[in-house]
Amino acid sequence: MMIGRSFVPSSVLLLFLVLQLLQVDHIAAEGGPLRNKQSSNDPQQDGVAFQGQSGEAFGSVNMAKNSSAYLQQHQQEQEQRNLAPCGAPGKCADVFIIGAGMSGAAAAREITLYNKNNGNKADITYIWAEAGNGIGGRMRRSSQKLGGVFVEDGANWCQGAGNNPIHLLIKQYNIQSWEQKWDNYALYQEKDDGNGGSMAVPVKQPETSFNAFYDALNCVEEEGFRRYKLAQQGLDEGEDMSVRDFLRTKCTPPWEPGNLEGGSTKAVDWAVEWYNLDYEFAVEPKRISLNAYPLFSYGYDFQAKDLLVTDSRGFQEIARRYSAQATRPITGTRVQTVKWDENLEGGYRAKITTDKGVYWAKKVITTPSVGVYLNNPSLFDPKPVQNLNALNRVFQMANVAKLYFRFDREFWDKKEFIMIARKDERNRGLCNSWQNLNFPSSQRYTHGSNILTCFLTTENIAFLKSTYGTDTLNHPDVLEEVLQPLKLLYGENLPNYEFYYHDWENDPTTYGAYENWKIGGKAADFRAFTTPLSQLDAGNIVYNVVHWAGSASCSRHWGLTHGALMAGERAAKHVINELDTTANLDTASLCDEEPGNGYCCFRPRTPRGAS
Repeated sequence: MMIGRSFVPSSVLLLFLVLQLLQVDHIAAEGGPLRNKQSSNDPQQDGVAFQGQSGEAFGSVNMAKNSSAYLQQHQQEQEQRNLAPCGAPGKCADVFIIGAGMSGAAAAREITLYNKNNGNKADITYIWAEAGNGIGGRMRRSSQKLGGVFVEDGANWCQGAGNNPIHLLIKQYNIQSWEQKWDNYALYQEKDDGNGGSMAVPVKQPETSFNAFYDALNCVEEEGFRRYKLAQQGLDEGEDMSVRDFLRTKCTPPWEPGNLEGGSTKAVDWAVEWYNLDYEFAVEPKRISLNAYPLFSYGYDFQAKDLLVTDSRGFQEIARRYSAQATRPITGTRVQTVKWDENLEGGYRAKITTDKGVYWAKKVITTPSVGVYLNNPSLFDPKPVQNLNALNRVFQMANVAKLYFRFDREFWDKKEFIMIARKDERNRGLCNSWQNLNFPSSQRYTHGSNILTCFLTTENIAFLKSTYGTDTLNHPDVLEEVLQPLKLLYGENLPNYEFYYHDWENDPTTYGAYENWKIGGKAADFRAFTTPLSQLDAGNIVYNVVHWAGSASCSRHWGLTHGALMAGERAAKHVINELDTTANLDTASLCDEEPGNGYCCFRPRTPRGAS
């Protein structure tokens, strides 16, 4: 449907231009298209330089393009273009970015970087929308303090150090973090006390089970990486199977924790397995894909270290600082539909309907979680059946809940992790592993907070909610259940506590914590899912309207924060190259390039707790 062009008298237009020059910051704050070079309102953020891949510093402002002459030269052209389909400034842009997580932040920054360094070319305008209340997405600090400190609702670790872009930003922005010592633990086992009850006893030589698991996991990683290489060459990876089945049937010696009845020593094996697999993937090993497992083993790209972020500003500070010079997103704005088969005056191809109004754009970068796509199948119109069917074949959402308990006093082992191997399989993973945020360090932000946290995974959450008939995890019976391991370890009379958690499963901005590769998903399915949504113009010229970003669109680093960042940058560079055919930005990315460039071989990471 064509929408009429709007016209205004020249005197009114002149007055309008003057007001625009005086109020560009106000327009940007409301999420309108980026029209000039702006600095952050945070004095600590102004002038922060980031070394981009091109080697040019990002942070210095092109003063010529900030001049009034430049604005006067380009303002009328851009206003006329913006007024063409929608009749009001701030409603149209070259690009519409959906989501302000790490991927959306990276995309907005990349376009801003282009605009700052593109000479006298017209800027690429963009509108940035976010359903939540700020920048960060699943990098989210708690909404309230617990024991005087903020905790993390979502992302907490930088997984992989060295050249990992998140690690580089942690250093650049002086984000407080610590190398996680997964082998700093106290491990107990539940046994019969002889009086019909249970007691917890320390496990002697726990490294025996950890090292046996390490040997078995090497078998999984070698086979998984072999399959990954086949997929990279366009060959079939072979029939997929679960990591559980491969450990049991294909590895020598096989790894099979076995039955837990009677307090068998196999209970320790279950605890070791949960600590390494469930804790990482948030699903049981029977739901972890062998074909995709090595994609989560980031040793061939970065140093195999995990950094725990414990900063008062939260993990979200990385995304906020990284996008500090970009136009602010329009927050609290839910995208309802993206109609991507339009062809309006001014070259606008997408009509984006939100709960705050309608917008038009030439290109769309979409960054939400897989959970949003799965729960909103009508988000795109026309429905991209092939993309969504492929998405359903390759990805599932895992659910995670971090339960934070702030006690009146410390009463637990002075270790980073306290674990107990339960004798009943029903209790597998039900807060049997506790992280000590009070771990001794006078410099750690959470030191002295008296906080223990446990990590519930998909199956644990489903079990608790169904058993106690509740949709929330703050139900008294649920809390009594998850505190049982601590009572076994330290006695029935625990000190008073405060409790906090965030339920990602019921969060409408994500519908889950993070993406997992489904068993049976193929690399071809992934490519089909991430294929841009395109129109076919005259002369059979393909015009890409919607580009996929977000953590699920990074084939080498899916489900990870650094994968989200790289995917957002890559999508923005593709969009820039398509809108400005002279830009020639390098779109090569660790999201999809073949292992190499100095990496001799696959290096499996050391499992948690192994010596």
